[in-house]
Amino acid sequence: MALAETTEIVREHERFDYWHDVICRTYVHIDAETLPSNGPFGAELVAADIGPVTFSRVQAEPHRVRRSDTLIESPPHETFMVSLMVRGAGILSQDGREAVLGTGDAALYDGSRPFSLALPNRFDMIVLQFAREALLQRCPVAERLTASCLPGDAPAVGPISSFVRSIQPVAVREDSTVARQVGTSMLDILAVTLAEQLGTEPAPGTQRTKYFLRACSYMSTHVDDPSLDPPRIASAIGVSVRYLHLLFKENGTSVTKHVFGRRLARSHDDLVDATKAHMSITDIAHAHGFKSSAHFARKFADTYGVTASSLRSHAHSSITRGR
Repeated sequence: MALAETTEIVREHERFDYWHDVICRTYVHIDAETLPSNGPFGAELVAADIGPVTFSRVQAEPHRVRRSDTLIESPPHETFMVSLMVRGAGILSQDGREAVLGTGDAALYDGSRPFSLALPNRFDMIVLQFAREALLQRCPVAERLTASCLPGDAPAVGPISSFVRSIQPVAVREDSTVARQVGTSMLDILAVTLAEQLGTEPAPGTQRTKYFLRACSYMSTHVDDPSLDPPRIASAIGVSVRYLHLLFKENGTSVTKHVFGRRLARSHDDLVDATKAHMSITDIAHAHGFKSSAHFARKFADTYGVTASSLRSHAHSSITRGR
């Protein structure tokens, strides 16, 4: 599945109803309502299957969604979701718990039980959806962490956030071999992350995943340094360069791809951030480890299918229209 939806294609008074239909088709059947906003409702979504995981990125005006007891019988029944706040805030409630999410935070929730998710401001969010059994096989106690905030600055959470953000370009392309490998790795990493949050042991055979997480964590911290290279990363996590490359190959990527993926994702976020409007595109590229603005321009266009300047113009004009 590859999907791109936007409310721009319908009239203003029809937009939220259209959006409600989109999210029900993409995720699970839910009730939805708008929340106070300064402008007309608008939203867009890009989604793709990455092997066992459906990856989506949502940008929208404030609203609330709720899966009630009466909707639980609506398919899909046996599904988990993870929301990662790229920008904005959210309040997730399930199983008597409430997670208040800020930028960079994530939370797990269960589509087979009632939940609500309130998004009170314009937001940018990544959502992962997958079969419950796929995660429970890897981390049998995962249900104990529904509606618990996984803080983005926590050592156990940062690596999966980094990994998910870096593979976004893969999600909007149809390379089934790489996609399946990446999706499986994502579930492995999520299982280790949840187990470490609970202080329990995940399924056997996760030593390589732990080394991979350490590498992702180190790279996330130092990715803006243009001198970051495989020997330095390998030394920092205590493995050989050869083993480091093997870890990333097993996870459907490479050290170089991961580094550039993180740099591009951070640059993308700054380009659409109104508070960074004073920075030139070249300044943003250099701030995130690119030595050459020409190299950055080529990589960005190849990855996102749009030039950095076009993306910035579109994002800032959308913000202006919403005021």
